[in-house]
Amino acid sequence: MKTLVVLRHAKTEQHAADDFARQLTDRGHEQGQIVAEQLRSHLTEPMAAIVSTARRAQQTWDDIAEALDTSEERVDADELYLAGGAALLQAVQDAPADASTVVLVGHNPGVSQLAEVLAGEPLDADGVIKYGALRTGSGVVLAYDGDWAELKPCASSLVTYVGPDALR
Repeated sequence: MKTLVVLRHAKTEQHAADDFARQLTDRGHEQGQIVAEQLRSHLTEPMAAIVSTARRAQQTWDDIAEALDTSEERVDADELYLAGGAALLQAVQDAPADASTVVLVGHNPGVSQLAEVLAGEPLDADGVIKYGALRTGSGVVLAYDGDWAELKPCASSLVTYVGPDALR
């Protein structure tokens, strides 16, 4: 069984001259630490991380990876910036075939669309979902039995939600 983690970047500064360059707030960095601890028992190696090149997504994964002290094959993907669910699905399908865990860090609405499509059910968890979408610093852990290249809608199952407010 393989593991797919779909995460929305952590909390960012609200106003910046360039959306792509927005940075995490102190709260955003804290969210990364919390999510790392929640993910610890779900991640197995070899692992691959597919991360949007937007600064906030990069910082989110950096915080999580540092807290987990993990080694992973990392792909920094320009095409994930504000991508829809279909483009994100393609990014996961292109993940290294030998990865037993893939972590994707991106942006709404795409990450929420991808999570729902893969799980085959609407997202619904207090503290993680707001107005039908993943909150900042939140995500889902999905189980998948197959090759990444063959991943398709409804082919995985929801294992758990992660996020700074997931356990409240």
